[in-house]
Amino acid sequence: MGRDGGDGLKAMHEVGATTLAQDEASSVVWGMPGHAVFLEAADEIVSLDSMAEYIVSALTGSKRLR
Repeated sequence: MGRDGGDGLKAMHEVGATTLAQDEASSVVWGMPGHAVFLEAADEIVSLDSMAEYIVSALTGSKRLR
């Protein structure tokens, strides 16, 4: 379960997209994020509670992403 999502994130990562994966502790099912982490497709691993703040910070320049 989740292999297609992890593979898709890896494809995005390989062409330069900034990629995030939800951390295991906040995931109900660790399928897609776990596969993405296994593939080293995520630039950052972030808790669900922090995801929106992380994205807003990245878009406003408060956090530097690649």
